[in-house]
Amino acid sequence: MAYSKETKQHAKQLFEQGKPIAVIASRIGCDEKTVRNWISKYNWRGDGIPAEHPTIPNRSEATALVRKKHQYIWEQYEKLIWDSEHQVRRNKRDVIQKLANEFFVRPVTVRKIIAKKQAQR
Repeated sequence: MAYSKETKQHAKQLFEQGKPIAVIASRIGCDEKTVRNWISKYNWRGDGIPAEHPTIPNRSEATALVRKKHQYIWEQYEKLIWDSEHQVRRNKRDVIQKLANEFFVRPVTVRKIIAKKQAQR
């Protein structure tokens, strides 16, 4: 099903307001996977990682992209694990699951990234 530009713009506004993907999908009337695809395709996260990677001619550029993504996941983990407004530490498992869903990876991948970053400290 094709969605109008206005529908996608409304979804983007909700995303920028921090609404969960499930809420955005229900308000728009589409599947959660569609919203995830838009987030990735149109780079709503603003992480500088293009959704459609160009053909990467050498391995070092591919490695740089992966490192950039891992660094971004680590920064998000650090930000999410500590709720400064309520001064409480969030449940690590919930944060890992949220990041895994957000970045379309398995939770074990997020745990490996976190372990690697913590070992580098």
